[in-house]
Amino acid sequence: MKGGGFSTKKIMSLVVLSIVLVAVMVTPVAAKKKVVLSKKKVTMELGKSTTLKLKNAKKVKWSSSDKTIVKVSKKGKCKAMKLGTAKIIAKAAKKKYVCKVTVTPDIDETKIKYNIPKGLDIEFLKYPIHWTLTIRNPLS
Repeated sequence: MKGGGFSTKKIMSLVVLSIVLVAVMVTPVAAKKKVVLSKKKVTMELGKSTTLKLKNAKKVKWSSSDKTIVKVSKKGKCKAMKLGTAKIIAKAAKKKYVCKVTVTPDIDETKIKYNIPKGLDIEFLKYPIHWTLTIRNPLS
């Protein structure tokens, strides 16, 4: 056929183009996973460590609002340095994710030695520390 007709090459090109367009339109696009900080609030005892993770994030930069209270490594490992509160900030993809950290005393009441006279009862409660002293009169 001469002039205005369809050649086999043109028909094949249209078929291939149609298949490619259908494949592109049908191919599902993977949804981005939500970036999530492993913890939003942490209580740590003085001297102890914990590791925070920013899930589904590639490059993360960690920082502390007060390094004298809580230090944080490049991998999100936090170490309690001093009593108080501080924020650990994880930055990824121009967004900030914050975890509030409270550092409490490291007191193990099983290691405290008591020298209590007879007749005195002392109760010990952990955080905050409260001491109760009860004196009983042995004559009554």
